[in-house]
Amino acid sequence: MEEKEYLQTLGEQILNPHARTHVLEEIQEHIDEQMQDYIDTGMSPDAAEKKLSGRWETRLQPARN
Repeated sequence: MEEKEYLQTLGEQILNPHARTHVLEEIQEHIDEQMQDYIDTGMSPDAAEKKLSGRWETRLQPARN
């Protein structure tokens, strides 16, 4: 899953438009920070993005009651 698709799917689940904007901005900041952390430890940008994208798919799994 691409970062843009992840953020779009996540945003669709937040009904309040004001909250949606702020939450998505915050999540984007965390993604950027994590990406930079991976790169700073020697990972290539492509490898860092691939590692992050696997985490996005896991986090979008439906919650189980």
